[in-house]
This record gives sequence, structure tokens and C-alpha cells, in this order.
Amino acid sequence: MYVFTVDQVASRAGEDEIPGLVRLLADIPTSVPFERTVGDEAQGVVRDADAAVTCARRLMTVGGWHIGLGIGSGRLGEQGARSGAGAAFIAARQAVEESKSSRLSLAVRTGASGQQARIAAGDAEAVLRLLGVLIRSRTAAQRAVLALLDDGLSGKEAAERLGVSGQAVSKHRLAARYDEEIAALPAIERLLGRAHRLSVAPEATARPTGAA
Repeated sequence: MYVFTVDQVASRAGEDEIPGLVRLLADIPTSVPFERTVGDEAQGVVRDADAAVTCARRLMTVGGWHIGLGIGSGRLGEQGARSGAGAAFIAARQAVEESKSSRLSLAVRTGASGQQARIAAGDAEAVLRLLGVLIRSRTAAQRAVLALLDDGLSGKEAAERLGVSGQAVSKHRLAARYDEEIAALPAIERLLGRAHRLSVAPEATARPTGAA
């Protein structure tokens, strides 16, 4: 289970962004759709590693969110994310709190106690943070182009939509390292998938040898 808990940054100084967040993530495959849980916080359960990467990319692109991803076992309640329970939900809560001390405001935590699961979650977090550094280095013009490319438009179609030349679109694409990002996404998905497999395996929650 992949559980996202996200908390709006500096919510007291600005408008409520939760409705916009729900719209932003509405088309991502979920087991439990994103919804407000309390105050300026929202939570959702995505279906797989692919959806988790998509969710993280979008949140880092728009900015303004502390992002916590919890991976592991859990139970879905009848009242949406607020009634979910289990290790993944606890890990997501821990992750969002720890994200607040990170420059990228993102953390990944496993609900398992096994060392290999923790290492795998740390590997996924490290690469997602690198992705966040790349995303946040982009200009507004670059982001506008890449948003259209993400929607499936060709370079020519993106240029027509934005009223710019095809050369300008190509320039933004190259400068933003978009092709390199897209090529790296499957690797990030595999890292998250490995963390999930280790987090839900029976041995992942077993006590270490010699533990009391």
C-alpha cells in the first residue's frame, strides 16, 4: 500500500489549497481518493508505484506541500483515507512530519521494521529528492512546456498551444532535462516497488534475531 499524507506549507499565510490539490490528483489511480483529513492536510492511497511517482512529481512541480509517502501494509476503512489504518498510514504520518525538516519537503518511510525495507525506502526517497531538485530548478516557461508534454502533446502541438515557436519548445525541453527525467521514471518506480515488496513481506516485520 502506498499512502500519501500531504500538509500545506505556511497555510496560515495563504489561501486554502486543498480543493486545488484534490483536483490536481483526481485522475491518478487510487484505492482511496485524495481528500482533506484535517485542517490543511490531505491524504490518499494510490494503487501502485507508477501512480506514486506521478503523484510525487505533480506535488513537487506545483510546490507548497510537505509530502509524506508511507509504504507497507494497511487496511482501508469505509470512510475514505480518514478511516484507514495500519503500518503504511503510520509511516505516512511519520514521513510528512520528517519532510518538514527537508529542503525538498519530501520523505518516504516504510511501515516495516526490517533493515532491508528501511534501506529500500531510503533509496527511493533519495532518488525522488534528486528528481525534486531537477523539477524545482525549472523556469515557469519550462514548466508550462513540460506540462503539455506530460499531457501527451507533441512539441509542435505544445508550441501552437503556447503561441511560441517549435524551436522555443525544443530549447525549453532540452534545458529542463525533460527526456532524462522521463527515462529515469521507470527506475524510480522499480525502487518504490522493491520497497513495497520488502515492506509487506512477512519477514519485513519479524523481530530481529535476539530481540526481546
